[in-house]
Amino acid sequence: MKLKVNRKQLGVTLILIGLMIVLFSSQKIFEIRFKEAALINTDMSVMKVIKGIEGKINYKLPENWEVKDRKYPDDTILYHTEYKSPDSVINGYISVFEGNEDVNKAVEKDKKLLQSIYAVKDYTAYRITMNKRDVLKVQYDFKSQKSEEYTAQEYYMKYEDYTVKFAFYVVKDKYKENMVVAFNAVVESFGIK
Repeated sequence: MKLKVNRKQLGVTLILIGLMIVLFSSQKIFEIRFKEAALINTDMSVMKVIKGIEGKINYKLPENWEVKDRKYPDDTILYHTEYKSPDSVINGYISVFEGNEDVNKAVEKDKKLLQSIYAVKDYTAYRITMNKRDVLKVQYDFKSQKSEEYTAQEYYMKYEDYTVKFAFYVVKDKYKENMVVAFNAVVESFGIK
């Protein structure tokens, strides 16, 4: 029994498979270049390593950002560092909390506190994956007590006995969508020993 092959159909199929391979590989290259361009565009391309809790945690922040450690009398806050860009357009902090509290409960508690202090708009919380880790990301706009408007990006991650929160607050009229790529790069750089 002879197998009859339609050469035109086989040729078109091989061309389509080849194009799919080219598109897939170029997509990965484009993602890397896009990330680099976004970091350069937001003046966050040169990062420095920050270590905390006696070297147990590390993460990267833009080299030119001001960083200030804070100590709290509350024993559940193991680490808290505030950071801001040189022009003060971006402010934020990282906190590491001890305890087994569910991330969803931490987000709800923060949301209630936030709404009791500020006028909050467009609040959304959703799950994403970063470095194979489940992250709860929160976005919202708020007006400070001085009537300044900000766009907020917050990331909550659970590590065994710790909850980690990164927060970024950007002056609303200076906010750019590509800043999220830079914020993601900071969060993805986080490591715990």
